[in-house]
Amino acid sequence: MMFNSSYYQPIIVDSLSSIKSTLQHIWGNVACTVASVIDVIKEDKLQENAQQLGSYFLLELAKLRDEFEIVGDVRGKGFMIGVELVADKESKVTLPADQVGAIFEDMKEMRVLNGKVFKPFPTFFIL
Repeated sequence: MMFNSSYYQPIIVDSLSSIKSTLQHIWGNVACTVASVIDVIKEDKLQENAQQLGSYFLLELAKLRDEFEIVGDVRGKGFMIGVELVADKESKVTLPADQVGAIFEDMKEMRVLNGKVFKPFPTFFIL
């Protein structure tokens, strides 16, 4: 892949000019690495894949909203999905700390709970 002026932002390059001597020997490697990553994302259609599978994942998780009283909402886009845990669906009052505690201990080990929102972020690279 050849590089031309459309592949960089002058403001970024200009800001790095003060440390040019430090970056001179690695500048090409960084640019080539970034270009390779962009090529893989495009060629393997990783964004399209994440969008398609994320939509399916969101629909399946949304079923939890109807099945469990503590699931207040399921929302997101792609693989960035949140499941809100509530004490009451109408008022959206957060579950009391003692009730969340039992759930939290299990989910903490899985690293998928942040506050009252369950965030199952699978890898972007599901093929």
